[in-house]
Amino acid sequence: MLPNHLPRVLWILCLAGALLGASGVSAQSDDVAAAANAFSQAQRAELAGDTARAAELYELADGIAPTPEALRSAARSWFSANRPVPAATDAEELLRRYGNDPSSRQLAEEILEKTRPQLGRLQVSCAAPCTLNVDGLAVATEARDQQTVYLEPGPHTLTARFDNGETKKQRLEARAGESVTTQLAPDPHAAPMTVAAPTATPEPAATAPRVARDEEPGRRRLSPAYFWVGLSATAALGAVTIWSGVDLLHARDDFKSTDNPTRKAFDAGESKDLRTSLLIAGTATLAATTTVLAFFTDFKGKRGHADRARNGTRGRRLSAVHGERAVWGLGGDGHGGHFVLRKAF
Repeated sequence: MLPNHLPRVLWILCLAGALLGASGVSAQSDDVAAAANAFSQAQRAELAGDTARAAELYELADGIAPTPEALRSAARSWFSANRPVPAATDAEELLRRYGNDPSSRQLAEEILEKTRPQLGRLQVSCAAPCTLNVDGLAVATEARDQQTVYLEPGPHTLTARFDNGETKKQRLEARAGESVTTQLAPDPHAAPMTVAAPTATPEPAATAPRVARDEEPGRRRLSPAYFWVGLSATAALGAVTIWSGVDLLHARDDFKSTDNPTRKAFDAGESKDLRTSLLIAGTATLAATTTVLAFFTDFKGKRGHADRARNGTRGRRLSAVHGERAVWGLGGDGHGGHFVLRKAF
């Protein structure tokens, strides 16, 4: 029979699951609304003549809900703002994602025709999916094994970050109109250490016959402490999960309602979304583990009864009275203790 505290754990998990479900159902519509908001702000900035700000907002809209219209607008705005590096980078992305779309291909080729002579083109081949930054600024935030970036002429530091957390740096010199290919790979993992198997030490021979173990046959039961620790940890993690989910919903509402969305706010929301998903997975795993522990826990103290029964088989001599040679003792037969009085004259 499961302990009475388990309904509380199940309630927490149900609430967290409902929160995740509600977030998942509304995630797509929320993303579309946020992207539309960013796109609208970009159009207003473009009409006001702030083409660099418009390009940033168009990229933000494309990052939330990718569309060829948003990416084309971003590339066109960067080019109008006389920013050839991001303009060429977005043009390359247009060719990669929408190369079969005539409007996207035509715009990308026009931009690249005018910007390539001014810039260095770097094709990066990663042995494993990586993200890139140049001189400390992110230029490719999506992990891929093939990346193309454009650089102003001059020295630069290229940094690749791999999925395992390792980074690789490379110094390079960009020259206008040149296209260079480079390969980056993480260091191979160190060979696993070989550990000699421990030598079993033979058990010394017993000098006296051992008392047969009378523990309960079948599975060995666990102390209730394991279960209560697991239950407490599950409840604590569940509470943190609920807080994180509420915080995520508030962040989404704030982002949708703002008149000035930023990439920083969007990235912060993405981080909260990832945090909440990981917490829900951790809570569910911990709750499942705690539930399994309940079936292997000795809540009734059977092991304590067995130990007392085993100890009862060893009679103890309590006292001896001279003259009558009376012996008082406690004994047992493994099924319960009894009182013995032996008297001899």
